[in-house]
Amino acid sequence: MSIRIIGIVIALALTACTHQTVNHDAPGDSGHAGVTRIDTGLMQGLGDARHHRLDSELLGRSFHLFDRLPEEYAEIPASRYPVLYLLDGGNTFPLLSAHHHYLRLGDETPPAIIVGIG
Repeated sequence: MSIRIIGIVIALALTACTHQTVNHDAPGDSGHAGVTRIDTGLMQGLGDARHHRLDSELLGRSFHLFDRLPEEYAEIPASRYPVLYLLDGGNTFPLLSAHHHYLRLGDETPPAIIVGIG
């Protein structure tokens, strides 16, 4: 299957979803309403990860989206970063996010936005 077809399938699935805004603003949250900040107290390797929930009326199920922005993103939000999409985000996001965070400590990889779709 080509990358283009996979991208179209993901786009169609996500456009069939409606965003459920559940306000879980925690103290110290950066003001993103409807976004759950993941408690990474026991998982420091994840960095600043967030959770979004999308409910699809068409498919009759919900999708969980996880994202992690680079630390530099707050300082220079107009910068462009590569984006890595993980289609089995519930399982692969914690692993890859922690590994990417570890590689960033030694500047072995460029900053990137990581998105897990589960």
